[in-house]
Amino acid sequence: MEEIVVPNKLLFNVVYKVYFDKDSGNITSITNSNETGNYFEIDFESVKSLLSGAERIVDYKVVYDTRKFEYEIVPKNQSIVSIDADDLIYKITTLQQPQISVIQNKKENKWTVEISEQLKSVLEEKGARLEEILFFSITQKDNPNILYRTFSCKICDLIKSKKIDFEYISQEELKDSALSIYTSRKFEYYSHEVINE
Repeated sequence: MEEIVVPNKLLFNVVYKVYFDKDSGNITSITNSNETGNYFEIDFESVKSLLSGAERIVDYKVVYDTRKFEYEIVPKNQSIVSIDADDLIYKITTLQQPQISVIQNKKENKWTVEISEQLKSVLEEKGARLEEILFFSITQKDNPNILYRTFSCKICDLIKSKKIDFEYISQEELKDSALSIYTSRKFEYYSHEVINE
């Protein structure tokens, strides 16, 4: 007769729903039952300390990470859990299918920041991180230490108008020499394009 072996513990992946306010990111509840409202699913291990009371739910919020395309729970005093040092001063290069394009229009003496339709749709649907500001620095070619100018725009304004223009204000922008653009990286794919006369 064959012996039947029964495991001591059955392992299963318990999934919880994190309900949150779409505008503020405040967590309203973490449960494994159905409620109404915005939510995302997460495994038990990720919320164990919040469910047990070891950490307070009110000290955390939900943000949408546009680089991973998923919701995350982060402390309220920060918007992204970890920041790579290279992302603080990120040089924008030319890429195909960017999420954010920075266009250097030499013909019209202006810069244009443009959001892709795909990113615009995702951010409108998720409604997260829309008040964050995108900062751009125009510098000497490949040298972020020689700054010519900066400009910035809110993500929500960019979504509304799809693109925002900034007129040239420095002599260096009018010269025919190449420039570099740096940003504090909030999205995965950026591109620097140049329109000549």
